[in-house]
Amino acid sequence: IAWIEAVLGRDVFGGKSGPDNVQACLADGRVLCELANALRTADPNHSCGSEVKANTMNQPFKKMENIGKYLKFCEEQLGVPKGDQFQTVDLYEKQNMANVICQIHAVGRRATAKGLSVPPLGPKEATANKREFTE
Repeated sequence: IAWIEAVLGRDVFGGKSGPDNVQACLADGRVLCELANALRTADPNHSCGSEVKANTMNQPFKKMENIGKYLKFCEEQLGVPKGDQFQTVDLYEKQNMANVICQIHAVGRRATAKGLSVPPLGPKEATANKREFTE
């Protein structure tokens, strides 16, 4: 939660934590789209695609569309594996907030691995260490 605020450079959660508050702040997907755009602009190589435009309409399907845009950005532009992604309903209907938090950690790891100028989150991703053995 603090990582999102650090990347965005503003208070998002009002000093509150817990799954209910996180879900309330992220459920419309606007903060997630803002996070995607902040990560995109933090890329020194400018390889993270075009702007992620958030819908500002208050209809449920538009909110879920915002979450979907964020997830698509994470998978296609950052390279977050499908297994680390959450389903839109996990956040929107608060079905699996642990998955949402794990995905945000995966985004933080990928952002660091890609060299984005954002604070690190979690451990460094493993890199290949190919070894050859001779007899």
